[in-house]
Amino acid sequence: MRVRLFVSGILASFVFVFAVNAHLKAQLVRPKPSQQLRQGPVQNGVPPEAPVTALPVEKFKLLSPGTGWVSTGNRILMTTDNGTTWKDISPPPRHNPVDAALLHDGFEDVFFADAETGWVLYFNEGEDAEDTTFAVSCTADGGASWSEGKLPRWEGGRPPTGSGFVVFADKLHGWLNIDDSANTANTSSEIYFTTDGGKSWLPTKGSVDGAAQGMVAVTDKELWALGTEESGNELDVSRDGGNSFERVAIPAPKEIGPRHEPTFKLPVFLDPRNGYETVEYGGPSGSTNWTVLFETHDGGRTWKSDRLLSNFGYGEAAGAALVDDLWIIPSTPKNNSSPNLMKIPRSEEREIEPHNKRDYMACTASFITENEGWVNCSGVLNATTNGGATWADIRPYSRNGVHTSEPASPSTRRSK
Repeated sequence: MRVRLFVSGILASFVFVFAVNAHLKAQLVRPKPSQQLRQGPVQNGVPPEAPVTALPVEKFKLLSPGTGWVSTGNRILMTTDNGTTWKDISPPPRHNPVDAALLHDGFEDVFFADAETGWVLYFNEGEDAEDTTFAVSCTADGGASWSEGKLPRWEGGRPPTGSGFVVFADKLHGWLNIDDSANTANTSSEIYFTTDGGKSWLPTKGSVDGAAQGMVAVTDKELWALGTEESGNELDVSRDGGNSFERVAIPAPKEIGPRHEPTFKLPVFLDPRNGYETVEYGGPSGSTNWTVLFETHDGGRTWKSDRLLSNFGYGEAAGAALVDDLWIIPSTPKNNSSPNLMKIPRSEEREIEPHNKRDYMACTASFITENEGWVNCSGVLNATTNGGATWADIRPYSRNGVHTSEPASPSTRRSK
């Protein structure tokens, strides 16, 4: 009897020790809470680690050497080391002031004067037109904190439901344009201005025809805007802060026939007097398309043609950059994942060889010198510091929708 009890005790001890060891082992391999948040669905009893994937870039701007921002549509990130690392500086989630419900905002437009000072235009489309909201927030500390500006009540009490743009001439003077394409039979635009850095906004007396396609602020009084018309678009300028606009007329070069219709782009000003304007001319079927770069030296009161590209059509120069006198047009050639740059110096007329138009229309450039710039082609952001001789993929990455500095997962890493 004693032997039987003794053996039973030994067996019980082994069972207890085995259970303790199993429990301790489970505790040692249990993932941390932060790891648990990253895990995907359970497969065969094992929760796999979510992959690290690249964030698609919608809008971006290189502000100074190595420093710039990107917007993914609902997130803003800043880099100060040319994309080696990114910091998420997104504004915090907004809440409906009526019922405190979380608003799932999208970023309609983003503008940064420098790495510290920036503005975000939000757009939230509710279930009903009355639930639609626009809002604008600003930061003066590089995104560490954001404050929402005060917009006026919409005319008639119903907010517009179209698109919008926000631009600033300096840290105090800016404009906000919102078109009302969904609420009205005839598209209209509303322009608002601020003189206190976006804390408060008031309507201007002037507007552009049709839906606004973009704005450029040159000084605290001078504002350029694109509008739509039946035959294409128009370029307008205001020299009184947006209270009145006048149509800009630019005579076509002699090489371009009278049946070619112009399509204007937003001008680029190097300073209040010197700037450039891109105009595309599309003609009848079978005729040559032209893209012309005009220049001004009197603040846009007069323009003269400087560079002409034949066989270059609609939208192909829309993503170009201007650095001093150099016109840089990005593209993505076939069978090459890195961007290509076409550089057009002053006073040049060039016939463009046959090409795929989509290669140019998919790319947008931002350069601060002839050598240093970023190019975004269909959401893939690349950087160069040697004028395009070599490129680096600098897209930010996320895991489970949260920004991370971890390297991309092997299955999602883009091959060079």
